Amino acid sequence: MDDVRVVLALQMAQVPTSVAYEFIALQVGGPEFVGFMLKDLYNKLDEVKRNNMKRGDAKSAIDWLRMKGREEGHFFGRFTPDWEGRLAHLFWRDSESLVDYNAFGDVVIIDSTYKTNIYSCPVILLVGSNNHRGTMVFAAAIVADEKETTFIWVIEKFLQSMNNKHPITVLTNGDKVMRIVLKKLMPTTQHRLCAWHIGRNIG
Repeated sequence: MDDVRVVLALQMAQVPTSVAYEFIALQVGGPEFVGFMLKDLYNKLDEVKRNNMKRGDAKSAIDWLRMKGREEGHFFGRFTPDWEGRLAHLFWRDSESLVDYNAFGDVVIIDSTYKTNIYSCPVILLVGSNNHRGTMVFAAAIVADEKETTFIWVIEKFLQSMNNKHPITVLTNGDKVMRIVLKKLMPTTQHRLCAWHIGRNIG
């Protein structure tokens, strides 16, 4: 890691990565004593860059939650870090979604199949339908994994954000872990499988 810090410092002085590698090799007596190849250095620098981007994006997300909280009296946003202090889970529900849920929240669809973001993190959408068959997003979460503790966190935040109002029916894609969590946290709510997901899995 010290070598990476040296290279990053040299890059700030507009020194190319290949030249920085030669500098490190010169310091230790030759390339055979560096301990890694030039391509390894490029890979490590890419990893550092991605981590820095994640930290920047995480800060932007947290700042957005705080800004929305100041702008909307009934906005609900929560986040939690992992053991390394990085952003792990993010949950939000805006004021309009609270109104929609109070009116049309008898049936909630929980979809945790989206992983199309640049970090390949699961995106969990909790949605419903109004009396015009229009789709409404009640809440959303971006999480680090699909463990039981993670789903518990999401569902707990959802219920907190909706003043502990439980839906009558919940539709899911049949995820076994989510089913366990729903049985624990929504014992009186009926759990059904989403027909669209069933059709896609069969197809």
